[in-house]
Amino acid sequence: MDKADLSALVKAGDVITGINMAGADLTGIDISGGIFEKVDFAGAHMAGASLKESVFSLCDFSGVDLSGSQLRHATFQKCVSKAGNFQNAHAHVTRFFNCDFTTAKFDEADLLAAAFV
Repeated sequence: MDKADLSALVKAGDVITGINMAGADLTGIDISGGIFEKVDFAGAHMAGASLKESVFSLCDFSGVDLSGSQLRHATFQKCVSKAGNFQNAHAHVTRFFNCDFTTAKFDEADLLAAAFV
């Protein structure tokens, strides 16, 4: 699946389940409002992407580049991100429930009212 296909599925309102996007070039993609379950984003290039108001459950973001991305009001549930790059991300009111993002980089990220629970 490529960037255009993924974006089209999200815009159509489909729940995205069990796909492998590991290492994909998703730079600047707009998947705002999407619902993702068990999706592998490990090593994906997603700099400048828009994930606003999306829900991610049991997804792998290990080694992902989400620098400069828009994460406002997104929800992450039981996700993992080992060495993920969230530098300069805008994550107002983003929620991380039972996630392991302990080695992810959030340098200069805007985490106003974000919660790691």
